[in-house]
Amino acid sequence: MIRLSSRLVTTSADVDTMVLVNEQRIAGQERLDRIVVDRLAGEPVDQGPMFSTTGWRRGGKVFAFVGGSGELMIKLPEARVRALIDSAAGEPMTIRERTMREWVRIPPEGDWEPLVVEAQAFLAV
Repeated sequence: MIRLSSRLVTTSADVDTMVLVNEQRIAGQERLDRIVVDRLAGEPVDQGPMFSTTGWRRGGKVFAFVGGSGELMIKLPEARVRALIDSAAGEPMTIRERTMREWVRIPPEGDWEPLVVEAQAFLAV
């Protein structure tokens, strides 16, 4: 048995799964970073810690980060989050059984770019 990042690894299949999930997270982070650099150049944004990863912030508040499986997590107004969930474009973001009202999970295959721009603008108000 091997312990990697506080997970117990017992088989090569466990390692393969961890590698795949990590690759998805890295691909998602690279995608998010490209969107921010391309679309938000000149905006007062920076990176900072968010849970066990790095998120994009405006005014010290995180507006977007990538989850462990490569999905986009974004902060938007509660009504917009509900609309995305109702349209099946996103899923609720739940942390330890608590659903976050102003956060939504967007799958890796989703249309991230306009949502990242929208999330950053939400915190600009």
